[in-house]
Amino acid sequence: MQMVRELPAGLPSRHNPPIFSGEAQTWIAASPEEVYALISDLRRMGEFSPECFRVEWLHGATRPAVGVQARGWNRFIGMTWARSVVILVADTGREFTFQTMPEGWFYQDSTIWTYRFEPQNNGTLVTESYKLIYLSPWMHAFEKVTNRPKKVPLGMQETLNHIKATIEE
Repeated sequence: MQMVRELPAGLPSRHNPPIFSGEAQTWIAASPEEVYALISDLRRMGEFSPECFRVEWLHGATRPAVGVQARGWNRFIGMTWARSVVILVADTGREFTFQTMPEGWFYQDSTIWTYRFEPQNNGTLVTESYKLIYLSPWMHAFEKVTNRPKKVPLGMQETLNHIKATIEE
């Protein structure tokens, strides 16, 4: 299993307790390796997620691997923003984890997104989870006012449903 050894400077520790967290699951009629291949190609996330609409690899990367960075663009209730991520775990067919990086003075937050793949009934049980581990006070207020922490798991379930439909076509 590949795991990141050294995090980019300024990245909050992945061992911080979560401020908000949640998960979603679905069973997909495909092998863990097939499901992993689709999910770990972050460039495709815009096809599946109701919030993320575009991702590109950074620094010449062309595929997922531990330490590789990507940049994603998101939208929620009329707002759009971009965030860079670093891949923390790339264990084919078992786990794919990445962490968003705080940026500038305005976007001071960090979330860990994990996908776990478990062989089950000739297919794969996929669990997507998130842990918001770092959040500035003003962003904490935004999360509470918009009720986003309760909406994120619904978006994750929608994402998994779209992935399932794509693979099972």
